[in-house]
Amino acid sequence: MSSSTGKSVGLGYLPSAQALITADASLSPPSSETRAFLVRLSNAAHDAGAAIYCSSILGGQGSESDQFSDCAIYLGVSREGFDATGSEEGRNKALSEWVAEAVGLGGSIPKIASFKRGTVGPSPVSLETVPDGQKEKAKASISTLEGLLKQLSDVVEFRIHGADAGEPNLHFMIGKDGIGAWQGLMGASVWSDD
Repeated sequence: MSSSTGKSVGLGYLPSAQALITADASLSPPSSETRAFLVRLSNAAHDAGAAIYCSSILGGQGSESDQFSDCAIYLGVSREGFDATGSEEGRNKALSEWVAEAVGLGGSIPKIASFKRGTVGPSPVSLETVPDGQKEKAKASISTLEGLLKQLSDVVEFRIHGADAGEPNLHFMIGKDGIGAWQGLMGASVWSDD
């Protein structure tokens, strides 16, 4: 699939990283160190979600669907300049549109539900549904995930609403590694009242 700019867009699966990776032909594959990080990140997201009894730690406990899980995603180095000067709203919009195009949604996004910069870790989760004997394990799983995410800089979290009510929302928590390559987690959720 090609974008309006002629670049390849969409996602492929990179088994050695247990991650989705953009299909942009100019993207060089992640290093072995990055692939190992993505495996740890994917496993930590799964463990954290399972520890609080939900399938997607990014989608949260309020999601009405258990068919989605979080996965690691590697977007590569952007040439778009999201750190350039300008309003925060403009930078957020440019970044979310670049991500949407990179994953094959096109550059036009129906609605960004939320955008948080500097957030590290999943949105607040409730441990109320976790049995008392499992709460420490749940806290440890979430802490492990947060520790991995802290290895990234410029972490952002945002959600793209599905086009229609009942369609999945996509959640992203991404940041940059030492060479400026964007990566992190992608998940999905369903809320019928969205």
